[in-house]
Amino acid sequence: MRNALYKKSRLAQFCILVIVVAVFSGVSLDSFSQDSVSQDSVSQDSVSQDSTSQKRVYGESRVVEVSVDRSVLLHGDGTWEYIAKPFVVTMEEDKKILLRPDGTWKPITTLKDLQAGEAIQIINTKHDQKTMSANHATVFLDEVYVQEFMKKLPGLKNNRLSSLTHWKVSITASSLAISPMNLGDIETAQVRMFDNDNKSYDVVKITPSHAQLNPGETGQLHIVADGAPGSLFGPKTVFLAFKSTIEHFPSPLKLEKSVRDLKRIRDE
Repeated sequence: MRNALYKKSRLAQFCILVIVVAVFSGVSLDSFSQDSVSQDSVSQDSVSQDSTSQKRVYGESRVVEVSVDRSVLLHGDGTWEYIAKPFVVTMEEDKKILLRPDGTWKPITTLKDLQAGEAIQIINTKHDQKTMSANHATVFLDEVYVQEFMKKLPGLKNNRLSSLTHWKVSITASSLAISPMNLGDIETAQVRMFDNDNKSYDVVKITPSHAQLNPGETGQLHIVADGAPGSLFGPKTVFLAFKSTIEHFPSPLKLEKSVRDLKRIRDE
C-alpha cells in the first residue's frame, strides 16, 4: 500500500516538474523571440541612419573656381560636375578660332567677336593654357610733374604764371589680346584730371609712343592737362581717370598722385 502511494506521489511530482519546465520554457522562448525582434529593429534603424548619413545635404548648387582653367558645379546632394567653357585656339598660321562646348566654332578677328566679360581659355600650339575674363592691358604710372611758365595774357602788361600737369603712363598690351591696342585712338575727352576737391583740369593733349601695341608690347602715353594744384594750399591729391569706352583698358581705371610729391619745373 505504501509503495503504491509512493509511486503516485513520485508520478505527481514528475508531472508538476514537467508542467513547470514547459511553462518556463515557453516564457524564455517568447522573451528570446521578442529580444530578437528588438535587435532586428535596432539593426534596421542603424542601417536607416547610415543610409541617411551617407546622403547629406550641403546647400544650394554653386560654382567654385578650382584652378585657373577649370570650374566645377557643386550640387547640394554632394555630387559635382565640370563646367565647360568656350575657348580660343591659336592655329599655326596665327589665326584664332572660338570653340564652344556645344561643338560649334567660329573665327575670331577682334574682341567684338566675343561676348563682353566672357571668360575664355586661350590655348596655343605650345599647349600652354591660360584663362582670361577680359583683354585688359597693364597700366603703370611712371611720372607726374608740373611745368610752370610765364604767359602773356591779352590786355595785360605783365605776364602771368601758368602751369601744365604732365602724366607719363606705361601701358603693356595683354599677351592674350586678339587684336592690337590702338593707343593713337585715345581722345582727350576719354581722359579726365581732377583733384580731391573735385576741381577738374582740362586734358589738352595726348601723345602716344606707338600708334598701336601688339599683344605683349609696351608703350607710353604722355598726357598733358591745363593747370595744376597749388603747392602750398589747396588739394592734397590729383587723379587721372580713363573712361570705360577705351578698348583694352581696365575699367574703372584711376591713377593718383600726392600733390606734395609733384615735381615742379620752371621754364625760363
